[in-house]
Amino acid sequence: MLKEGDLVQSVHGKILATVVRGPYTHRFMDDYDYEMHWHGHDDLAGSYATAYDIVITSADEPRRVGKKTRIKSNNKSWKKV
Repeated sequence: MLKEGDLVQSVHGKILATVVRGPYTHRFMDDYDYEMHWHGHDDLAGSYATAYDIVITSADEPRRVGKKTRIKSNNKSWKKV
């Protein structure tokens, strides 16, 4: 489990980020879920998971540095450093 201030790295090793918020519960939705929402099935759309907000501190693309994003706790794309 991550906490504020932890350093995380993408599994490819090209991006470093700092956890700035979390853990908290967030409803994640993909394209299919938005389609359900638009057709009145909002109660069935999305999946709830533990989330963390991270700020990218180092990346292979300079334009990404400083960007804030949200990740799922069970996301295998990030690991604690």
